[in-house]
Amino acid sequence: MTQAEFLILKDFDLAELRSYEQAKELAVDMLKKWLTKYKFKDWTVHSSTGAAVTNEEKEARALDIANKLSDNNVWKSHGRPIGIQVLKDELHLKIIDFEEDSELSDIIGEYYDALTEYIRGHKFRFFFQTRLFI
Repeated sequence: MTQAEFLILKDFDLAELRSYEQAKELAVDMLKKWLTKYKFKDWTVHSSTGAAVTNEEKEARALDIANKLSDNNVWKSHGRPIGIQVLKDELHLKIIDFEEDSELSDIIGEYYDALTEYIRGHKFRFFFQTRLFI
C-alpha cells in the first residue's frame, strides 16, 4: 500500500467500505444469474468439442465473465464504456451487433424514440423498463 492510499484509507468508514464490497458481490451474482439464464440459455453444445454443455459449465463461464468485468485493474473506471469488440475479442462473448442488421436497427431505433418521447412527455426523472411495462 502506498502512502497516498494509506492516507485515504485511514479515515475511511469500514462499514462504507463493506457496503461497496457487498454491491460488487451483488453485481457479480446478478450478472452470473442473468448470463446463465438468458445469454447462455441456447448454449447447449461446446463449439470446440461438440460435447453437451452442463448448467455448471454455464455458471462457471458466467462467473468468469462477471469477475473479469468487475476487475478494476483491467477497466480502471466504472464509468468507462466497454465496446462490443472488446466483449467479443477479450471476453469471447457471442454478440449480435444490431447495427449490422438494418431491419433490427430500425426496429430498436423506433422503440427507443417512442420510449424516449413517452418518458419526456410524462416528465419522468427515472424510468425502469420491465416485462410488465410493455
